[in-house]
Amino acid sequence: MVLMIVYNQIQYDARVIRAAEAIADLGIKVKVISCNSDIKYKNDKFESIVFLSKAKHQWILVHFWWQCLKYVLKYRKNISLLYVHDYYMPIIGGLYHVFTKRKWVYDAHELIFYRKKDKVSYRNKFFLCLEKMFVKSASLVVAANKERRKLMSCVYHLKKTIYILNVASVRKCKIDLSSKKNIIVYQGYLSAERGVDFFIYNHIGVNKKYILKLIGGGPQLEYYKAKVNELQLENRIVFTGQLDQKCLYEESQSSKIGIITYPLNDLNNYYCSPNKIFEYAKMKIPMIVTKQPFLVALIQKYHMGEVLDITKGENEYKEIIDKIDRNYSYYIERMDDFLNDYSADRELEKLKVAILDALE
Repeated sequence: MVLMIVYNQIQYDARVIRAAEAIADLGIKVKVISCNSDIKYKNDKFESIVFLSKAKHQWILVHFWWQCLKYVLKYRKNISLLYVHDYYMPIIGGLYHVFTKRKWVYDAHELIFYRKKDKVSYRNKFFLCLEKMFVKSASLVVAANKERRKLMSCVYHLKKTIYILNVASVRKCKIDLSSKKNIIVYQGYLSAERGVDFFIYNHIGVNKKYILKLIGGGPQLEYYKAKVNELQLENRIVFTGQLDQKCLYEESQSSKIGIITYPLNDLNNYYCSPNKIFEYAKMKIPMIVTKQPFLVALIQKYHMGEVLDITKGENEYKEIIDKIDRNYSYYIERMDDFLNDYSADRELEKLKVAILDALE
């Protein structure tokens, strides 16, 4: 059995679901432990185990650590490979190895070390310390793209690493372009750091036929709803809250333009590798992206959208929307080439080979 652990709600985590399904396709039994997930969530390919906690704030994580450690030690003889996700969990993988000498895999969703000039919270320093302490005992480290793999291998002197891009599973299907509505969609965490303030305030100047749909959550959700009402944009900006993967696609696929935005304030965001670019391409949604190297390179090569420099303000944003609107078919026609070059099956095949190697 491969046991996966993620400190997240499984129904929202596409990367974990893809990895679990891929390993299950090898004929290996897979169980996934998650925290405070929807207990009704089911997946035909793996068993979902939900650890519930009524603790508050950071104590939820501490309680989850304790639950996970007890579980992996109790059932260690049944676990062929422990596979932990994201920077919250190396402590469990590392302690599991200390007590059992068994193999574990670390899937590093994020890049958490930093440059000298970066402002770093005590929280991030704490998780970086845990990662440094335990990562070298992992039999395999999985990064989210080539640049992150190179950096992690160099900084931590790792011997066995691979990278798996966040490529959404793409099935060949026809998208009815006539069903597209004048919607600009944003998916993700709602915060000023992600540029949400920029898109709300500057929607005033966008062609009035366009609605801005904000899909996602965060502690500032109610603040943004109030701000939209204050600006009298409640008929032009809508909020859906956080959605599971199925609902996310349903809410997004009729959109005409998609926003992908990240700050440039740290290495993790600078070298981001979001699955949204693959999801938008699948749904034939031209994109507006910020200036991360990975995003810029793809836009320049495949011409699926435009790069936005947020510092240039409202005029550039409005001009980009008008440009995409005028040349819509130009951007759509180039997406199949991109999807053929970036295959989810090809990415997951790399994971399957590495897992089989780790199980030997």
